[in-house]
Amino acid sequence: MVEWPEALPYVNLYMTTCVTYRDQPPLQTVLETVVKRLNAKNSIEALAGAQAGNVDDMMDMIFRTCTGCGAGKDYDQALLLLMQLTDDANPLQLSRSRRARGFAIMAHMCFEEGFTPDRGTMNIDAVHRGAVLADVAAKLGFVAPIVLRIADVVERTGFRRPETCPAGHSAARFAELTDLWRVYDQRKAELERRDGARDAKMLAMPNRYFCAAEGCGIEATHGSALSSCAGKCKQDWKPSYCSKECQRKDWPRHKPFCKADGTPDPSIVALRERIIRGESEPGEREEPQAVPATSGFVQRTPEEIASGRHERRMNIGMPEGGGVTMSSSTMTPEFMRDVQYHLQRLMNGEES
Repeated sequence: MVEWPEALPYVNLYMTTCVTYRDQPPLQTVLETVVKRLNAKNSIEALAGAQAGNVDDMMDMIFRTCTGCGAGKDYDQALLLLMQLTDDANPLQLSRSRRARGFAIMAHMCFEEGFTPDRGTMNIDAVHRGAVLADVAAKLGFVAPIVLRIADVVERTGFRRPETCPAGHSAARFAELTDLWRVYDQRKAELERRDGARDAKMLAMPNRYFCAAEGCGIEATHGSALSSCAGKCKQDWKPSYCSKECQRKDWPRHKPFCKADGTPDPSIVALRERIIRGESEPGEREEPQAVPATSGFVQRTPEEIASGRHERRMNIGMPEGGGVTMSSSTMTPEFMRDVQYHLQRLMNGEES
């Protein structure tokens, strides 16, 4: 019986390669779907369907053999299936979107091949192969998170432009990937516009947007997503929390400052200074909690989810630098931290 932590590598690969960055589905939905699929069909049945040309089974076997979820890892088997999906002759008569997903998965495989297990060394030729495949996906109109991630790493390591390219290397081959840079630059501009207004509010009162409990790491998209301390402490220094658990955990520390005439809470002072400097707290959890997936979500109406007022987010650092943001309106804070824990270990190669 497959449980949700075991399914996370499959879920992570799916959401990284087969959903556009604009249309990321709720993690709850994907987790439940993947766990149900892995438990309903074994690898022998899935492989038989894939060999018969069933595209859904082909995709399922690709995810299984790439991640080791529900089947043994077998990159050769995965590539054999991917070559059928991305064949220029398109014998399966797939849509552009379906074919682009195949290119995105191959881009992910090449990109991961470009790093040693400890992520200390980067093979730029393998990363370039991944970038070429990501460019094809972008050309087909499909911008998955892996497309943007590859572009981001290439830019941050200096290989995008001649003036920043490391000695002994050429930026020309990356400059040719015009569709990759088109979608990457477009996304950067979108983020700058979206985050501008929120950043101004956050700088004015950052204590409304970050859980004050040490090591939590949960950040609110809207100030209303967190609950503020109901004590007598001044509004400017009032801590906010993602859950009752975090508030109880932080109370012994905050209690001496929860007075009408009390001194400012040093934790909030430090938070303000950190935000002004543009720093953030990773908030990684040392040990996961045993939270069943079914109890790890809060039911919300479509209108509540669309409003974003309940949305919380956490950062997951990438070993090669930078990071991604996990956001949810339905995950409980406890379950969100547990998912972050497992995803961080997965990214670091500590889980397979």
